[in-house]
Amino acid sequence: MMKWFKLLFVLLVIGAFVYKSFVYTDEQYYCSIKVLPSFQPSNWDFRKVFKMLKQTAPEEYQYMCANVSTISKDMSCGGFDGGCYYTEQRRTLYIGNDQDNIAVTTAVIIHELCHARQNNEGRPLIESECYQKGASYLNGLYSY
Repeated sequence: MMKWFKLLFVLLVIGAFVYKSFVYTDEQYYCSIKVLPSFQPSNWDFRKVFKMLKQTAPEEYQYMCANVSTISKDMSCGGFDGGCYYTEQRRTLYIGNDQDNIAVTTAVIIHELCHARQNNEGRPLIESECYQKGASYLNGLYSY
C-alpha cells in the first residue's frame, strides 16, 4: 500500500511540474495553451510574456486565447528572434526568440497572430501588414 502512495506522490509531482512548465490557463478568457518543450536555448518565460500581452494588448491576447492552442519555442523557422505560422497548422505558432526581452517576444507573437488572423479571414499572408503590427506594438511600448 505504501508503494502506491509513493507512486501516486511521484506522479503528482511530475504532473505539477509538467503543468507549470508547459501549460498556460486563464479561466477569465477560457484560455488554455500548451507550450511545447524545447531543446533550444530559449530563455523566455511564457507566463510573463502572456501576462504582458494581456496587459498591453488585450485584444491580441483574447484573439490568441480563442485561436491558438499550441506554441512551439523551437527555432524551426524564422531564425533567431523570429517566428512562423503555417496555414495547415492553424492553431499553432512557432516562436524562435532567445533574447531575455519579453517585449520583443510579445511583438513576435503579435506578428504571428496577425498571420493567423489573415489565414482565418481567408486572406493571403502579407508580411508587411504583420511587421507593421509588431513594430507598432513595440513603438507603443517604448513611447512611454
